[in-house]
Amino acid sequence: MRKSLRAILGSAGLPVSRAGADRRVLLRVFCTFYGDRIVLLHHGYDKGADPSERRQNREIARARRLHEEWRRSRVHR
Repeated sequence: MRKSLRAILGSAGLPVSRAGADRRVLLRVFCTFYGDRIVLLHHGYDKGADPSERRQNREIARARRLHEEWRRSRVHR
């Protein structure tokens, strides 16, 4: 479902005074689960701005890289 940026920011309790806040966005969020109650949000982007496969692959690679960085940081603690 596409919602306006205003609706998304408002539901998150964030300020909505941004230019273009009424435009529709299609969010893709990359996350993983840690334990029973924690969801780690690694990365997200507006898929509607550029729905190309090339962009999607680039964003997936970025999310994987961020997850690996997080995972490696947990191992060294």
